[in-house]
Amino acid sequence: MANITDASQNKVRTAEEVNFEVARAMANIVQSTLGPLGRDKMMVDSSGRTVITNDGATILRETNFTHPTASLIVGVARTQESESYDGTTSAIILTGELVQQAEGLIQRGVHTTLIERGYNIALKEALKHLDKLAVEISNDKQLVQVAEVAMTGKQAEAYKDTLGPLCVQAAKSTRPSNVNILVRPGASVEDSLATTGLMLDKQMMNHGMPKVLKEGHIALFDCDLTLPPHTAGVNVNFTDGEAADLYAQKRKQDILTIGQYIIDKGANVVFSMKEIDPVLSEFFARNGVIAFRRTNNSLLEKVAETTGAMIVSSLGDLEKEDLGKSGMVEEVSNPAWDKPIMKFSDVSNPVGYSILITGPTEHVASEVARALDDAIGVTWLAHNQKEIVNGGGSTHVNMAMHLKQFANSVGGLEQLAVEAFANALEVIPATLAQNSGLQPLPSIIALRAAIASGTTHASLDVFNGGVCMDDLAVVEPKKVVSVALESATTAASQILRIDNIIQAKEAEFME
Repeated sequence: MANITDASQNKVRTAEEVNFEVARAMANIVQSTLGPLGRDKMMVDSSGRTVITNDGATILRETNFTHPTASLIVGVARTQESESYDGTTSAIILTGELVQQAEGLIQRGVHTTLIERGYNIALKEALKHLDKLAVEISNDKQLVQVAEVAMTGKQAEAYKDTLGPLCVQAAKSTRPSNVNILVRPGASVEDSLATTGLMLDKQMMNHGMPKVLKEGHIALFDCDLTLPPHTAGVNVNFTDGEAADLYAQKRKQDILTIGQYIIDKGANVVFSMKEIDPVLSEFFARNGVIAFRRTNNSLLEKVAETTGAMIVSSLGDLEKEDLGKSGMVEEVSNPAWDKPIMKFSDVSNPVGYSILITGPTEHVASEVARALDDAIGVTWLAHNQKEIVNGGGSTHVNMAMHLKQFANSVGGLEQLAVEAFANALEVIPATLAQNSGLQPLPSIIALRAAIASGTTHASLDVFNGGVCMDDLAVVEPKKVVSVALESATTAASQILRIDNIIQAKEAEFME
């Protein structure tokens, strides 16, 4: 299987050619989404569910890829998203361009091993130069700027004045993984809420339960709050109707005893991972207790961590010391929402941060939430790493110019690979210009000239054309750029090393 046959074109192509084409195709999928003026993609699955977004990670996650090389490149997106929260599109575009540059070198007779070695030399030198371009963050205004840049070009951009400060508050409060983002369509984005407490997408069991509690004492159960069912095959026979009535009353009284036991322990908010008997739900409502059933394990753990509650496995295990504590517990609703949310304020252990994103439609609210998730991540990254670099193609052109000079000191055919790496870096500003309706080549030449004249932080002015000479007009965390360079180079090297695609046998399972 040295060759792959393309039946549609009735010609034979090598595995390398197929892989190069896949890499280019993957880059082309997301290329038009890059930058503040990038376009959106509409993705529709077999059930009719629609996602409209220009977030590279979402596009690659939602697209159905079947080629194994495509899966390898999707791994680049996962790495980029997990380590730096943004820059996925840039990483994929850069991967495709590195592969394309390598293809040109291979056609000139340069061996893939030398290309890979040259790419690694270039990567190491580019990262050194990136350290020199980085600027230390000195105030929250720069953090807000990082958040706003991350939202630029997405639905959230129109509301960045509202959402930018929210990102900074969340980033300074906790890790991005501890930020809980909820979505409710039917209102303006400006109506979005945020709290250092906890907001849950849960509804109380009974509408007669209190809408507000000034102080919450929270009990968590991972068991049913109901009477155990009869063993299979057991029948209950009654001699008359009075006996049946007495049996039913006894079972109801036993259920109410469960409720009274929980209340006597001091709980007025109850979460159960499983079922809560309807009779018990009514009893709770009459006694001012809020109850939630069928709470998944991750949500139960989050409530436990935030409020200091202990999850108990049986009713008899509950003690007063197991109760979590919260300030005000309230149901927050809006006539335009399809359902309310529950808000817990002044929790005893505020390790998380909750944000409720509202929007005029489901698609808008969901896309704003995705953009906010990325923005919080990069803001947290900037807050902790303390280093930012200029965006707008500035950093990539700076590194490309430096590498072209550095290439002269590299001996052998690896020099060509270093130059190719430098050329590949310029695909980022070229794509930014193209997506903004500008001519890519004149834009890059103008940017090179500005940087060469001493304006190191010059960047592309994608809105008005030409070059923006303002210092740090567009910023992003240094790690977003460095991780994109590393993951793209690694993926391109892996693709270059593949000389054959072989059908593996099915996995063998031991009996």
